[in-house]
Amino acid sequence: MSTRDGHGLEQSMSPARPERDLSGALSLSIEGITFIGNIFPILVIFCVKKSTDRTVTDILIGALAFTDILAVLAPLPVSLPTFICQDRWKKGPAACHYYQFCVFWLQNVASLLVIAMSMERVFALAMPLRYKSWSKRYRVYLTIAGIFLSTFVVSCLPLFGLAPDVMPVKGGRSPFCRSWASARSDTWYQSVFPLVLIVEFWTNMLIVLILNSFLVFYLVRFGRKLKPSSGTDKIPGDKIVNGNCQIDRRDFYEFSKLVVVVAVLFYCTWLPVLVVMTLTQSGYFVSELVAVYALISTTLNGLFNPFIYLVLSRQYRDGYVVILTKLWRFCCPAQISEKCCCNYPKDTLNERHLSDIKLTASPPAPNEIIIKITVI
Repeated sequence: MSTRDGHGLEQSMSPARPERDLSGALSLSIEGITFIGNIFPILVIFCVKKSTDRTVTDILIGALAFTDILAVLAPLPVSLPTFICQDRWKKGPAACHYYQFCVFWLQNVASLLVIAMSMERVFALAMPLRYKSWSKRYRVYLTIAGIFLSTFVVSCLPLFGLAPDVMPVKGGRSPFCRSWASARSDTWYQSVFPLVLIVEFWTNMLIVLILNSFLVFYLVRFGRKLKPSSGTDKIPGDKIVNGNCQIDRRDFYEFSKLVVVVAVLFYCTWLPVLVVMTLTQSGYFVSELVAVYALISTTLNGLFNPFIYLVLSRQYRDGYVVILTKLWRFCCPAQISEKCCCNYPKDTLNERHLSDIKLTASPPAPNEIIIKITVI
């Protein structure tokens, strides 16, 4: 998503031949994988899982995945021509402002959703009794709606002239759409939006650091109690109330670890941009290419999140398998499979029929055992 922010600057400092600059192809590849990858957790949460098995963490993860998908699709209509032409921003200043608005609005939404996920896990571990009464689903949806609305208002500040000009006029209109994160302010009021972002993101990072420190502390201290006592077997007492449903202790423990990793990844990918923004607004010179690659790092959290769910959560791993199995059956129906099997050698087919033999035992009569052999 944010890879495009400095694409024009990178192009101006690259070799003259456009084919040598791979940033456009890399950006499209990252965003394509991000789009496809984030569809999977949404399908797991809202299609594979039953409504009674859907936790608060699931809903927040679904909102984060939806935000990452929207972050790919929303700026695409105005930025795709620039990728194709590989030389300059093909749209006007209004399209540039729209693009920058989408980038910062949706990344701001993602940052607050990560905080909400961390807070939800801390409440679940530290205050389970209060958490049960607090974590109603309608409150979660209201929280998500409030996050989208509040960040929308903040991202509208540049539309009132409270941000640097992303296409400055110096001897003619600039052919590049610069990012608000790396552009310098000409007047004091143009620094309002960058300063708001700097204060907000550094505050968010501090909050996430504190929350994840508590999470790690609770996971280390009570990790043995949260883990199931006999592997993956479900035994009495291995259920924990989480919102409106009950989940296994193992899943509860895995969700907590998952949230920690997602939060750490998000703010590690945003740390370079925060440093660049802070230095730029403080009057220090930052190389434009450094700012470009700092912006590229912000795309990595949306790219890696679906794989984090896959590795750290058994529920999402099983859900991915269900989705891929259904896709395989849809693409390769039984008629095609049987048609392909007709080309096998006869010996192979005989072995296959032998493997389908079922042995079923009828209730034994006195001093007699009858074995029925059914050939399918």
